[in-house]
Amino acid sequence: MYLPAEPKLPVATEAALAAAKTTFLTWPAWIVGALLPMTHTIKGFQELLLKGGPVPGGVWFALIFLSLLSHGLAGLIMRRQYRKIAN
Repeated sequence: MYLPAEPKLPVATEAALAAAKTTFLTWPAWIVGALLPMTHTIKGFQELLLKGGPVPGGVWFALIFLSLLSHGLAGLIMRRQYRKIAN
C-alpha cells in the first residue's frame, strides 16, 4: 500500500511553529517566577558568591516587597478567620 509523504511546511512556517511552542508559556512562567522569592534570592546569591559583586538593589527591593506582601496577606487572612471564630 502506497502512503504519500506528509507535506512539508515552508521553512518560515516551521520556524514560527517552533518559536510558538517555546514561547507559549514564557510570560506566565515569568510571572510565577517573579512572584516566588526564591528566584530573587538565587539571583542575589549568584551575584554575591559567584561574581563577587554586591547584590543589586532590584533584588533587595523584590525580596522586601514580597516579604511585606506576604506578611500583609497573612494578617488579612488571620483577621478574617478570627472574625469568623469570634462571631
